[in-house]
Amino acid sequence: MVEIKKFVEALVATGTMDKSKATDKIKAVIAKIKSEKGDVPDAEIESLINFAITKIAQRKGERYKGICIGYAAKFDQNKTYGEDTLRYFND
Repeated sequence: MVEIKKFVEALVATGTMDKSKATDKIKAVIAKIKSEKGDVPDAEIESLINFAITKIAQRKGERYKGICIGYAAKFDQNKTYGEDTLRYFND
């Protein structure tokens, strides 16, 4: 029998999801492995789940949502607007 609780705790410890979502995720993963691979030993299922959780835990850095499109040096936008307005006025 696959120890779901152990994997749920490990998944929650990664900081990616809460306990109820982690429980649902682990159960779904077990069901998917069994449907795609058929009757496999519990040790193989556990090793696949453990591998996936290890990969998640190895991700470093701050968790964020979004995409960085581009980056440029910081500048004062209001100063630019002021200079453009003054240049337009002087012209």
